[in-house]
Amino acid sequence: MRSCSSRLLLAGVWIVLAGCGGEKGPPRHPVGEMTARASAKLGLIDLVVSDPTRAERLREVYLALAALGRDFDLARARSMLRSRDEWQRRTTAEGQATPVSAEALELFLAPPIAEGKAAYERYTTLMLEARSLLSEDEFEKLNRVR
Repeated sequence: MRSCSSRLLLAGVWIVLAGCGGEKGPPRHPVGEMTARASAKLGLIDLVVSDPTRAERLREVYLALAALGRDFDLARARSMLRSRDEWQRRTTAEGQATPVSAEALELFLAPPIAEGKAAYERYTTLMLEARSLLSEDEFEKLNRVR
């Protein structure tokens, strides 16, 4: 009976991991998407914002957003590596003997929730600051860049 439940658990883990894979990979977090958007906007700041002081601070904000996105992408990559390593470990008879807890499985599939929340809060703070540095017209011009 124990080996049957271990096999069912292993099959369940495999299904979850297979569902997260594919050519496209897992869905991107909004912070990760910001890396590309912030990088695209960096070159346009001087064309859109006429005040050099605001433009410099806005550039710093967008650089911080790009770095935040890269850091979050690295955390996701580490989670994927942990998942792959755990999958390989569980292909042995010894690895299948111990069940995987829900918390451990969650850590294999994504960065820790606290890390994701902290990144999202930082993202929100930076975006609010960027918005406060721009006039309505400047915001609309930069917002067209995706």
